[in-house]
Amino acid sequence: MSVSSDTVAGWESGRRALTAVPVGQMLAYRHRLMRLGASPALLQAFERALEADVLLASALEENTTAAANPLGFMVMQRDLIEVLAWPLGGQEPEHLRSLPSPPRPRRGPSPAGPELTATDRTHFFNKMRRAAEAARGDAHFLLRRQALYLAGFDDQEDTRDWLAQRAERPSDWLSNWLNFRSVAMVSARHGDPDRLAYFIDTALSDDAGEAANLNYWANWLGETPLQLSDDFIAAPAVGPWPGHKLLDHLANGLNPEHGYIDLNIHSVWSLLQIRPNLLRSGVAARTVHDRLAMLLDRRRRTARPPLPSPAARGRAGRGRAGRRRPGKALGAGCRWRTRVGPSMCMSGLLVGGEMVLQATDGSFSARCVDLPIKAYQELITRR
Repeated sequence: MSVSSDTVAGWESGRRALTAVPVGQMLAYRHRLMRLGASPALLQAFERALEADVLLASALEENTTAAANPLGFMVMQRDLIEVLAWPLGGQEPEHLRSLPSPPRPRRGPSPAGPELTATDRTHFFNKMRRAAEAARGDAHFLLRRQALYLAGFDDQEDTRDWLAQRAERPSDWLSNWLNFRSVAMVSARHGDPDRLAYFIDTALSDDAGEAANLNYWANWLGETPLQLSDDFIAAPAVGPWPGHKLLDHLANGLNPEHGYIDLNIHSVWSLLQIRPNLLRSGVAARTVHDRLAMLLDRRRRTARPPLPSPAARGRAGRGRAGRRRPGKALGAGCRWRTRVGPSMCMSGLLVGGEMVLQATDGSFSARCVDLPIKAYQELITRR
């Protein structure tokens, strides 16, 4: 590296500010690390860590105005937020958990991750609350939203109630939708799933809400370019992003212990209706396929079916009431629900030529080849 071991130790401990190194010299260090075989994923996280350090330092400054606060300059994505939240009590970033252990331990005692003192954490959260309260009006909505999100990492008992009380009721649809989502997600993180359930039932009940939900997810996971405002979320249709990262993320969150599982399940259904080809290959597709029984059962218990797009409704050949017409073949990724007796309904999802069926009372499940709907009804009746 052409630097002394004392300099490196100072960077590791924070005694020397790495962000004080000139940009050109920092790029030279990065190239040397590449030549020495450093992990590309770790180098990418290194860039985000430098940016997070600047954001933390700015947040801890006393005289940062709303106009100069960097939290209002861009829509932050997951790779930055996870590194930023790590020393605030968040978990280790997901893309770092699978990295191999270093070949040699660091010198002396060292923490498992970046740390802030208890005083600095308290100061940071107080600053986030003040920034959110001071950021009024449309011009500072992005700053307010992201400050509220970061304030949600505070483990104080009053955090959830404070967030609910500070949620504005703006007149425009997008700001109201984003406020609703932020409060619901923070409440779920603090152990209250009811707000998230209500958000799914109401804010995701039409095509606009479904498109906003998927556009939000896609940007959060880096499937879209960096955005300077939230306007892209309110686009009338889902963007042209591919969806592979999104399906992979949602599939990994299909765990009954996951705090956001209901939103993840709802988002999987919505995503597969507009991107059915995602089920044809890949680890995420296999994960979804393996957990279909759990998905269908939880969808039955939560009773929150997402609305398909008009195009999907047309391809599926649905009638006016939203049910399948007898004799029509099902399209890939299409969900189906029908009554097969006086007291039993069946629901299913077509995946790769297979129909996974689930009785709403849990008494029957099966996997069948792709057949017209009438054949399924006859098969279930015989069963």
